Amino acid sequence: MVTLKNNNTRLELHDIKSFEKLFREETFDLSIVKELLISGSAIDDFSFINQMASLKKLAFLACKGNSWDSIPGLDTLKVLRLHNIKQNKEYIKNIDFIAKFQNLEYIYLKMLGIEAFPALATLDKLHTVCCSNRKLNDYSSLEYAKSLDTFIGWMETDNHRTPAEAFIPILKNKSLTAFQYVQRSNVEEKKLDALVKEYCPDITSPIDSFPNGVLNNEKTMSIIANFF
Repeated sequence: MVTLKNNNTRLELHDIKSFEKLFREETFDLSIVKELLISGSAIDDFSFINQMASLKKLAFLACKGNSWDSIPGLDTLKVLRLHNIKQNKEYIKNIDFIAKFQNLEYIYLKMLGIEAFPALATLDKLHTVCCSNRKLNDYSSLEYAKSLDTFIGWMETDNHRTPAEAFIPILKNKSLTAFQYVQRSNVEEKKLDALVKEYCPDITSPIDSFPNGVLNNEKTMSIIANFF
């Protein structure tokens, strides 16, 4: 299904094949599209993105493919969401292709197979990171993210915990002003609170209260809303 909104500047594709058919059979100006959401699709050809000269927001939800590295770079892109992405039938383990989006400001990463994301350190304009990934324990690249302002993260499973020490590189970033990571481990939560006070006592942490570990406060949700 293909949905067009906001005078055709927002394109939602719930089946990439439908879009391919539309593109073949009708004249459609992709250059005016500013927001693109693709969900539930198998994608191996990303060449159509080259025609989206005005694209500012890009989201992939529950998509799979074997050629994610072939995504073309776009200087216009400000917001990127990768949520439940698979490659070769497994959650994607490498997202270095995001380095192609050098003007990216917001990134949302959830349900991926990554253990680290070194490419984030190359994005000089990236200021907001939201993520929830079970295997991700290496945040060292964010120590060197030049414009990092806000970090929001959460662990949604009870039987997995992220060591509080893993977040030290983020807390050492001098540009950081707001930090929140929620997980259902009182031990790690207390350790993390102590580290925040040690490394950056003047930042906003928590951003607001998270009752019962649920991300429902207004400020955080307004940030997440940027990612569709």
